[in-house]
Amino acid sequence: MHIVNRGARMHGLSGWSVLYFGAALVLWLAASLAHAQGWPLSQLLAAPGTALDLTENGVKVDTIRKAWVERLDRVARQLGTTYRAPAPERFLARQAGGPNAFVTLRRDGRPILVMNLAMLHMVGDDDDKMAVVVGHELGHIEAHHLKNGPERDAMVTFLAILAGATVDSVEAYKGRDTHGAGQQLAAVSARLVNAKFSRDQEREADELGLRHMTAAGYDPSAAPRFWRQMEATFNGGDGLWLSSHPSSEERLQNMAALARTLQPVARVSPSAPATPPDLVEAASPPAIPSPAWARATPGDSAAPQYRLPAVADTFPLSNYPDYAIRKSEPASPTLETYKRGVAKINAKDFVGGCQDLEAGAQSDDDRILTQLGHCYLTGKGGSVNYARAQMFYRRAAAHGFTPAIAALGQMAYAGQGGPRDVSAALRYAVIAHHRGNPHATALLAQMISEGAGLPKDPAVARLYAEQAAKTGDLLGKTVLGVYLRDGVGGPVDEFTGFGLLKDAADSGYGPALLQLGIAYERGAGTGVDRDRAIALYRAAANSGVPDARDRLKALGVSD
Repeated sequence: MHIVNRGARMHGLSGWSVLYFGAALVLWLAASLAHAQGWPLSQLLAAPGTALDLTENGVKVDTIRKAWVERLDRVARQLGTTYRAPAPERFLARQAGGPNAFVTLRRDGRPILVMNLAMLHMVGDDDDKMAVVVGHELGHIEAHHLKNGPERDAMVTFLAILAGATVDSVEAYKGRDTHGAGQQLAAVSARLVNAKFSRDQEREADELGLRHMTAAGYDPSAAPRFWRQMEATFNGGDGLWLSSHPSSEERLQNMAALARTLQPVARVSPSAPATPPDLVEAASPPAIPSPAWARATPGDSAAPQYRLPAVADTFPLSNYPDYAIRKSEPASPTLETYKRGVAKINAKDFVGGCQDLEAGAQSDDDRILTQLGHCYLTGKGGSVNYARAQMFYRRAAAHGFTPAIAALGQMAYAGQGGPRDVSAALRYAVIAHHRGNPHATALLAQMISEGAGLPKDPAVARLYAEQAAKTGDLLGKTVLGVYLRDGVGGPVDEFTGFGLLKDAADSGYGPALLQLGIAYERGAGTGVDRDRAIALYRAAANSGVPDARDRLKALGVSD
């Protein structure tokens, strides 16, 4: 979907001369912002598609994932509840330089938040890092820093002027009367500034942001991770967002010390029910303890326990507990078909292997059906077909084959073959997890980490991922590799994380190929290698991972 910025089409509107004056002032005060452009989040959220091409005057300037826009919107609203303030009006902006964000107030006191595309690309995959940025900016508002004289050292921000102007200019372009909105916007834009607050004010905003993001259910350990990434981005220099802030090293120390004293609370998405259908009160399922180093606060005698909800397991038990072939199995044409198909797949002859398995689909063998589901889910049999993948998984799950139940959970959670269904994903995952399926355990790790249908707890998510990875499950290795690389739920260990991702990627596992590409792109646990990252993204795209195509587009490369 192409999102067009018509912010430049302002001719003929009364009152817009104020904005032209503002533009001239920007050129005089901050030449680096002269080409800034903006898009209201409301416009982006209404656009269809998973990837949004941002254009100016018919020329594409960037491609962003809609999921990032949705994440920014969700995080800003969630944090707005802890600040007890209206959710800020939200804009994205194109701006020269590195990652940046701005905040100001309208005349009526409503907050306005602007994030540039570089910052969105940096934190767009991570709710917690997004909360660090948004929380810090709202901290300036709560502490009344905008009313304490930032005008003494400020740049008027043209990107915010254009961001605010976009809606009115689009309306004018359509021939609609703005009823003096240009004059009102000019008054707002006059207050839109990239304020160089004092270092003490920045420290105060840091602390307020961290406390509020924790109260909103986000992981406070993301703050030191974010500042470590910012420091790497600017190679120890300042950058726009760091121009008057405390040093990155000081921030790392301060944020890490404060994060250790905070404990995130459970957060339930407003759009999801607290108790999904088919779930009952937790009672018998085993508890996984949260480690003391991650959850205990000073004075606590022990860390709290984490329990999954109980789920009614109505599936029968399959004749096969997993994919393995038992020595006691009698020879049969179905068994030979299964052996032949799997042997070809293991030899990287995916098309041939999937064709052999297709020939045995009428046998209703659970292992053949589930492997066929994998063929269509990943596209290795020729093309991705979510409907057929789901059909084969459902046939095997109806017999009680646990890996097929886990696969249905993964599809429901990813929204493959239909709208994303967190409730169904949770039901499938809990059932398969209690049956001992490590893939389901890894899926639960993702859900716990993201607070999807379950209380958010990154430390417990890391324990689940470790449990799955120890069995050799590829999703478990991938999830744990990401957590170690990014410091989710515990200390950062980029090198071990990289090793896990590489191990899973070497098996041709699509999500691992994607995450290994991200590691090479960022230089996390290895040297920066853009060409290697592109090759991995292409391999992931060919394995049916849609996010890989978004990564390639962001790098300006076709798949």
